[in-house]
Amino acid sequence: MDGRRARQEVQYGNLLERKLNADTEASEAVTIRASEASLSPVWKEVKALKRTSHTPTHHHLCLKDTNTALLCENTDQQVECGGNLSLPICSGHVAKGRGGGVWLGSGESEERRGAAPDSEACVEKPRVHLPVPRRSLGTMSHFQLEGTNKTVLDRYMRLELPENKCQAMYIWVDGTGENLRSKTRTLHFIPKTPSELPEWNFDGSSTGQAEGSNSDVYLRPVAMYRDPFRLGDNKLVLCETYKHNKKPTDTNNRRECLEVMTRAAESRPWFGMEQEYTLLDTDNHPLGWPKNGFPGPQGPYYCGVGAGKVYGRDVVEAHYRACLYAGINISGENAEVMPAQWEFQVGPCEGISMGDDLWMARYLLHRVAEDFGIVVSLDPKPIPGDWNGAGMHTNFSTQEMREPNGIAEIEKAIEKMSKVHEEHIKAYDPKGGKDNERRLTGHHETSSIHDFSAGVANRGCSIRIPRGVAEEKTGYLEDRRPSSNADPYVVSERLVRTICLDEC
Repeated sequence: MDGRRARQEVQYGNLLERKLNADTEASEAVTIRASEASLSPVWKEVKALKRTSHTPTHHHLCLKDTNTALLCENTDQQVECGGNLSLPICSGHVAKGRGGGVWLGSGESEERRGAAPDSEACVEKPRVHLPVPRRSLGTMSHFQLEGTNKTVLDRYMRLELPENKCQAMYIWVDGTGENLRSKTRTLHFIPKTPSELPEWNFDGSSTGQAEGSNSDVYLRPVAMYRDPFRLGDNKLVLCETYKHNKKPTDTNNRRECLEVMTRAAESRPWFGMEQEYTLLDTDNHPLGWPKNGFPGPQGPYYCGVGAGKVYGRDVVEAHYRACLYAGINISGENAEVMPAQWEFQVGPCEGISMGDDLWMARYLLHRVAEDFGIVVSLDPKPIPGDWNGAGMHTNFSTQEMREPNGIAEIEKAIEKMSKVHEEHIKAYDPKGGKDNERRLTGHHETSSIHDFSAGVANRGCSIRIPRGVAEEKTGYLEDRRPSSNADPYVVSERLVRTICLDEC
């Protein structure tokens, strides 16, 4: 690491020396875009912006998005850097960074504010130590992306793999019941079905799924998809998680869902889920929103077009294409009512494949957004106040509902659901209804969390019957209660258990 840092110092020093090799009678302001430059192999932007004559030489470093504190010994000036600012640094004088490292000027010594040319504040040659800003781990992917040359990465990703070898990314739901984890292994064959894939394990104490004294948790492959990132024969593998005693972990809801779907197979339950989500900057600020205010009121953003109405379309398009490539049954996407909020739809899917496809689509969404340096939030109410929340509206039908006069079966299903409203609410978000309580207020196209309701084309009801279904008297119903961070296995299992098996 020391050798690498030394090489970086030489690179940065030479770069600055070339840029700052100006006449000693000139004044030069230098803007350095330091957005996590400590993570970049080379600073990409060092620009000489302004020169004026007949003034002593000094430099200004313009820092952005760094929490490093800098001190110029000659000017006794210390600044906590949290945004764009100009910090004067004497030519050749030391500016110490509390965040780690030292910033130096051009290397030309001069007298300034009583500092002698041979004082400790002066140096003969430029040296630049890269400070490591203090920041949260949640912002690292953006900075790594900013400093990573994707063309260089692509050079390696295009290397051919040896014959009969592939990379398999094992993916699972962690102990939160909301987040996903993944790791990769090399396979010495090209798998055709999930049953061919070997079981694996991971450290469950680091994912909230086991104690440190007995931390091994097993990964059992259950679904397999094409890998849109590594391409070729490489695979994405969705896994169930099992404890050391081979019992399902607390957040392995797929196992119970599969049992219910198997028992109700004759009803041929179909699902279509509408996954809403919000795009954020790496500082968890809604993408495209003013930093010190709010955008205009809701209205022009739903299915909007134009730079002032939609934010993050590149992420949405990339995710859509990645899902299609992977083999996920994604059926569409659109911008939602709140700016920076989007939705994609998966389905129709039958039985257990609904949960499989939606979890994998969520994984791809997070991975694609990571490449763009953007954060995805599945919070049901990311912005309090007069803004729409985010849900996972679930469309459901059985074979009987899809037949002529199936509206009668739809009405029977709604009657069954009305009797277990509280039980469904508890199952429709990972926190037993606490998350949905912020969203289901009876406003912003939601029903009240306390009351069950149903209606035709009414988005303020618990259950909506689409207008076309009511007119044709056949089709499906829409359960609008599930939150955006709900587990699709739990939601689909409860609907089938209630409507098809008459259990709850």
